[in-house]
Amino acid sequence: YEAISMTSYDNYYCSFGVNELGWVSIDIFIEDFDDMLNHIREVNPDAVIYVQSILPVSKSVSDDSDIYKKQRIDEFNARLLQMCQERKDVIYLDVASAVMDEEGYLPDEASPDGIHCNADYCKRIIQYIRQNTYTKK
Repeated sequence: YEAISMTSYDNYYCSFGVNELGWVSIDIFIEDFDDMLNHIREVNPDAVIYVQSILPVSKSVSDDSDIYKKQRIDEFNARLLQMCQERKDVIYLDVASAVMDEEGYLPDEASPDGIHCNADYCKRIIQYIRQNTYTKK
């Protein structure tokens, strides 16, 4: 919050990774995320705030993990989208769609470890963001 209080940007891009899937309660995660967005809005009421989806993991990671599961990622992303729709003052960016396969997983060729995108897939994310955001004039 201190770092946010020292900023003044036209755009804020809020993104959390799969580590957030370890929260015991998705409700608390959403409440805390919402509080952070409120703080950004207080500090900079005219800023455009983007909330990015959590990126997918590979099928093998999802199958082998108790936390990093596709179902959990889908649940978190659905709740993030719902939060954005209810707020009406932030924009949801489905960046996950730029890197997932037809089943909703991160393709094996996209990542050395099934979690972190390689350079080519990071470029897909950047391209998605550029194509789905705008700049105030």
